[in-house]
Amino acid sequence: MAEGRTWFRDDDLHDFFDALTDDGFFDDYDKVIFVGGGMGAYGAAAHSVAAPGSILFLMQPYATLDRDLTPWEHRFRSAWALPFGPRYGNAADMIDAAAEVYIVTDPTETVDAMHASLFRGKHVTRLCATHAGSDIQARLEGIGVINRLLARAEDGALTPLRFAQLW
Repeated sequence: MAEGRTWFRDDDLHDFFDALTDDGFFDDYDKVIFVGGGMGAYGAAAHSVAAPGSILFLMQPYATLDRDLTPWEHRFRSAWALPFGPRYGNAADMIDAAAEVYIVTDPTETVDAMHASLFRGKHVTRLCATHAGSDIQARLEGIGVINRLLARAEDGALTPLRFAQLW
């Protein structure tokens, strides 16, 4: 959670996740799921590297607002000055250690789809929410399917077909 549009770019937060990793905090859990939408998806993906083997469920994720990497991103101007690196900077680069990554995106939202395309790997499953609009998380909450989607993600049974049926 964040208070405002912080984009989770705070050294104290990074130190906190570093300490969790160093202390083996996540080792005590059978499964760890990082969930978020929009800016929250960015934060979830960026910090998931602290829990190797975790599951990510990202709705409308942003990779980074680093102007050198995403010069086509013209929203969120107030966040452009934030340091998107080197620690936990590019969320798309932080997902390599995850067991599974589920990306929910609306291909008709061009800039959002461009961000989503930066999340790559054999462990990435793309879930298409066509015409969901600019707040996919709110749409999924509105139709009451997030808990079912997360349950399927947790047990490895979330497929594009199952998502489409629920969508």
